Amino acid sequence: YRGNSLSTGYYLNYLSPFGYFSEILTPGTVPKEPIRLMTDEKRKQIGNKTVDIIPWEIELLQYYDMNYKPRPLPQTCGYSGFADSLNADFFYQPTRPDVVLIQNFPLDNKYATWDESISKISLHLNYHYAGFAGMNGRTELQDDVFESYLIMESNGAQKAWPQFEYLGSRKAKLDDTIAIKYAPDEAVYIKVKFKYNLRGKLRRYLFQPPNMSAALFFDDGSACVFKATLPTLLQPVLINKFVLSNADLKNFFTHDLKQCKNVISFVFHPITFGFERDYEIEFFRLKNY
Repeated sequence: YRGNSLSTGYYLNYLSPFGYFSEILTPGTVPKEPIRLMTDEKRKQIGNKTVDIIPWEIELLQYYDMNYKPRPLPQTCGYSGFADSLNADFFYQPTRPDVVLIQNFPLDNKYATWDESISKISLHLNYHYAGFAGMNGRTELQDDVFESYLIMESNGAQKAWPQFEYLGSRKAKLDDTIAIKYAPDEAVYIKVKFKYNLRGKLRRYLFQPPNMSAALFFDDGSACVFKATLPTLLQPVLINKFVLSNADLKNFFTHDLKQCKNVISFVFHPITFGFERDYEIEFFRLKNY
C-alpha cells in the first residue's frame, strides 16, 4: 500500500492469505504498518545510480523510482552454495550495481549473516561503506535492523574474490559444545556436513526435512539461538564473530570485526528427529578479509 506522495512514504504489510483476502473484501481491516520513508538527502545520494537491495524490500526501490538492477536470485532464502555463488559473482563483476542497500534482517528466525554468506564477502571486497539510510527519520544506526540500510558503493573496476585458507577439521556429535579461539580481527569460517538418517531422508523426500538449531556463546556470557539451514552450512559461514545488528554488519564491511562480540563456542542441536549424531566441521580463515 502506498501513501499519497513521496513525502508521506508507503506502508508495508506482512499478510497471511486470510488477511490478504480480508483486506480485499473489507478494505481497512488490516493495519498498515510500518510506514517506510527515506529522506531526500539519501535519495539524492543514490540518485540515478544502479542499485540492488538486500534482503528483499524491492518495493522501496520501486516506490522511489530508483534504477533497480537485481542480482540473479533477487530475494534471500536458504540458498545452496551454487545459488549464492551466482549472486557473489554478480557483485564481483565490473557490471555490478553502483549501489547496494543492505540490512542484516533475519528471515524465519535464521542467522542473517549466514544467508548469502559468499555474496556478503563479495560485497565487502568489491564495495565500500558510504553511510546509511535511516527509515522514518532515523538519524542513528539503530539496533533495530529493519529501520535502516547500509549504503555500499562499488569500487569501480576493482575485482576481488574470496580467498580461504584451510585451518583444519574435526569430527563432532550433535549437542557437543565446540570451543573456538581466534584473533579478534580475523574472519574465521566453518563448513558443516550433517547426514540424514533413514527417517530424515524420508522426511526430506516428502519436502519436510528435519530442523536444526545453532547456539552461539559469547565471551560476555550471553548466547543466541538460531534456526540452522543445512544448505547454507555446506559453504563457509562466519563463526568467530557475532554479526547481528546493522552496526555489526558495518563493522564487517569496514574491516573492524574486533568491535563485534567474540564467539567462544557453539552447539548444533536437532529440533526434530532425522539426523545421524556424527557430523564434520571444517575451519577456514578468510585470507583477503
